[in-house]
Amino acid sequence: MVARRCGVLGWVLVVIAAVATADPPVRPTQWTVLELKGGRVLHNVKLISDETDSIVVRADEGLVKVAKSTLPDAVAVFFAVKALPPGPTEMMMVPFNGDPANAVRPQDPTEKAVVNAGDRKLFKGCTIVGFQPRVYRRMLGCAEVTVRNDTDTPIEVSAGDFTCIATGLGPLPGRFMVIEGDPSGRKLKEVIPPHGDVEDILAFSAKPLEITGVQWSP
Repeated sequence: MVARRCGVLGWVLVVIAAVATADPPVRPTQWTVLELKGGRVLHNVKLISDETDSIVVRADEGLVKVAKSTLPDAVAVFFAVKALPPGPTEMMMVPFNGDPANAVRPQDPTEKAVVNAGDRKLFKGCTIVGFQPRVYRRMLGCAEVTVRNDTDTPIEVSAGDFTCIATGLGPLPGRFMVIEGDPSGRKLKEVIPPHGDVEDILAFSAKPLEITGVQWSP
């Protein structure tokens, strides 16, 4: 009886050891079809880079930046949102203000400003939620703009649909959008999925700008 118990205990220990040493699930890097929350579908998708709150993928539809919040649950578990670095290197979200004369920056860099619904203006049913200053190569006057589509259909917007307001200068139209990844590139248009958010870096000028607002072009 003792020998039998020892034999059963041995098998249990072997099973436990096998489970403990099993390799963890491997994070996927390619998908034949990737259906995002909101209804947008990408085909023949390959992961290019994993960023703070988004991933950049190459698909039949082009080089696409996908917010991690829109990933299906089975995929999102492999791509946790990363914490922003603390201190002065952290970029702050600036609220969209429909009136450039009243545009203000948040005073506390540790808090991201929330856009007041009363300040929002629509273009094709889309809203500029906010922006933050960015730099792209030699283009110093750039901003990462977040746009939300509140309609039931995909909406196409172009770089020229955006205008930035900068201190000491008049309104400047967007010149192009940045395709992030390796290699990076440029594009003129973006498609925003139904009831989805898209973040794009827009280049307005090669010179440094103190951007106080981003709005839809007249």
